[in-house]
Amino acid sequence: MGCSTEVFESFNAVFRQCSILSNRQAPSRDIAIQFGKQEGFKHRVMGGWWKANNEDWVQVGPGIKRFVANNLEILENVGLSSKTPDKPGMSQLLLYPGSN
Repeated sequence: MGCSTEVFESFNAVFRQCSILSNRQAPSRDIAIQFGKQEGFKHRVMGGWWKANNEDWVQVGPGIKRFVANNLEILENVGLSSKTPDKPGMSQLLLYPGSN
């Protein structure tokens, strides 16, 4: 229960910061946009695909994947860690073959 509480407490800090930086005209919209940007960034640096302006599907290069996979601080900041053991019910993320 303590670990779960810590995760939600850190989430609340991010939510609170987004609320403080809002222009107060539409705080829910501002918070949703900020969280969308953060999740989009996380999706991209973790090797996800997205549609570019020219309608082609693109992905970050192998250099970025290697950098992220070998940098524990970045993994922890996006909610992942390559050093923790697998737990039942948890999904597994393959960042870059042979990176661990």
